[in-house]
Amino acid sequence: MQLLRWQRAAALLGRVPEGFNTQVQHYLGLCIRRDLMRLDCDSDSLEAHITRKLSARFGDAHPDPQEQQAFFHRAAAIVHEALQEYRVTRTASSDITNTITSTLVGAAAFQKFTPGGIGIGFLIAALVARYQAEHDFFLGKTLGRFYYQLFPPTPSWQLTAAALTLVLVLLACFASFSGLVTDPIQARLGLHRVRLQKMLSHLERDISAQTASSFRPKDQYVARILDLFDAVKSHLS
Repeated sequence: MQLLRWQRAAALLGRVPEGFNTQVQHYLGLCIRRDLMRLDCDSDSLEAHITRKLSARFGDAHPDPQEQQAFFHRAAAIVHEALQEYRVTRTASSDITNTITSTLVGAAAFQKFTPGGIGIGFLIAALVARYQAEHDFFLGKTLGRFYYQLFPPTPSWQLTAAALTLVLVLLACFASFSGLVTDPIQARLGLHRVRLQKMLSHLERDISAQTASSFRPKDQYVARILDLFDAVKSHLS
């Protein structure tokens, strides 16, 4: 939105939460700050720790208190935005995992291409509607099966809404634990290291140039494109 100069729309979208932190994510963050980084979790945070370290390095070369204060505020804003973007990748990874899982489930269970929860929800609604129609066919279930193979019934909106809700809730629950599988895979492939190195490179460049954060990982864009493809595919099928 900002690239299109739609500042008001970008500001409104910026207020929308990227996702909700699960207890698993909160606990992992607590362990990282407390056990790995040895930070005081009650009064400290990762952002404040990084900003203080940067300010201390800047203060060694610039003794002027006003310059140090100005640098502190600039660095705090850059670090905050960069870490916010990095946190979004966690939710995006879960969304991408859900898309892959939905595709595999659709291929294995239904022999259909279902790139997301919406596709599976519509498919389940159609199968349930067909099953009910076959049992209620006035010439019997067997003839009903042949008839509705040629003329599939249209599921009601109530059935479709119920199926979509059920599938999306199940996928949301699965996403809470998907990191147990995807994190080791990403670590093995070096994706975590690459993402962290990219964020640090952007931080170094942005703080040196005294500009806004330029760290924009592509994970969330990939996740949203997959969601859009799922919605369009489900609508056209």
